[in-house]
Amino acid sequence: ENYIRPVVLEMIISNSDAFLMTKNELSKERPDPNIISETLEKDATKAKKLNDTSKDAFEKIDRSAETIADRHAALEKNMLQK
Repeated sequence: ENYIRPVVLEMIISNSDAFLMTKNELSKERPDPNIISETLEKDATKAKKLNDTSKDAFEKIDRSAETIADRHAALEKNMLQK
């Protein structure tokens, strides 16, 4: 089942400069047209696990994974500081 968190959907719809920077950064990491959809899927999976209160789901969360929303927030913060 596909799921996109509302905050991520808002970033996509707004098509802000920060989100465009996010897409560009992801594309630099791996020049693959599927990188955005894969990242959105990972973000949704992580969000679902965070909202799952069972111990097994909590232990499966990859805490080192950076979500697209995290990266977007960091890029937006950098833009605002310039």
